[in-house]
Amino acid sequence: MRTTFPYNLTLGQVMLSVIALPALIGVLPLGNPLLLDTFFVLNLNITMVIAVVAYFITVKVITAFKETFSKKGLFGKDLNKAGEEVDEVSGETGMEKEKM
Repeated sequence: MRTTFPYNLTLGQVMLSVIALPALIGVLPLGNPLLLDTFFVLNLNITMVIAVVAYFITVKVITAFKETFSKKGLFGKDLNKAGEEVDEVSGETGMEKEKM
């Protein structure tokens, strides 16, 4: 398990920051508070709802596909990272074959 930032934050801390930081930003300009602007508050609420829904959808999709990817041998691999090809039979990489 990862113990460094941001992996050591609980979901409650993340949700509190999602709500508290925009509210704090809204009251900082004391002469013209943004939280009194209904258009800003509406957009802020819509954005927060979309973010929370997207988080839960992502968690559900990852857990749904985890078993499928494990069966296919793709779990734990970065598919976008360029790497060395591994021979399925011998388990050697291309560089190891060249050395022989």
